[in-house]
Parts: sequence; C-alpha cells; structure tokens
Amino acid sequence: MDRLILILVALLLLGTAVLIYRRLPRGLTHCPTCGYAQPPEQWPTQNQRRHVNGRYTITPLPTCPQCNFVYEEPQPGKRPSSRRKDD
Repeated sequence: MDRLILILVALLLLGTAVLIYRRLPRGLTHCPTCGYAQPPEQWPTQNQRRHVNGRYTITPLPTCPQCNFVYEEPQPGKRPSSRRKDD
C-alpha cells in the first residue's frame, strides 16, 4: 500500500512538471548579447526603413536598452538575422 501511494505521488509530481513546462514561454526571453532579462516585446523599438516589393516600409524593431542589440523576427525560409546598433 505504501508503494502505491509513493507511485501515485510521483506520477502527480511528473504530471505537474509537464504542465508547467508546457506553459513556459517560447522564443527569446532575454538579450543574447548582454543577457538583459526582458523579452524583446518589452524593449523600446527603433524604426527601420526596408525596401519590400518596390516600396519602402517602416518596421519597428525591438532594441535592447542596455547594449543596443536589434532583434529581428525570423522569417520563414530565411535564417534569423540580428544586428547591433553602434551609438
């Protein structure tokens, strides 16, 4: 009977760990350059002018407030790129 309770508690702990793991945020959660601990959605943005399909568009890009790392969202079929703003 004691083994049954121990197995039941272990299964409940394992199920809880899996549930917590599935709810963790995916993607970038900190700056890869300096380790600033906020996700890029909360960084201030910097506008970038891009030439797309014969037109220029302005795209706001998150910029790390500590090291000026500029985060660009990875696009399908292209490798993710990032650049550092030198100021």
